Amino acid sequence: MTIWNILYTILIMPLQLFFEVVYVVADKLIDNPGLSIIVLSLAINFLVLPLYCIFRPLRAHCTAF
Repeated sequence: MTIWNILYTILIMPLQLFFEVVYVVADKLIDNPGLSIIVLSLAINFLVLPLYCIFRPLRAHCTAF
């Protein structure tokens, strides 16, 4: 097993599994693939929202220079 496979397994596969679960559950509940993608997009946005809150002050500090 190469280092790239290990990194993929640790970093990417959990995200891929989460996105697949969200999409499949939304697709079963809504029964519309287009709306399921919108639900998946909302889930991704809520997932990265803490990153926006953390990096917003840093971006303001960096643009001041």
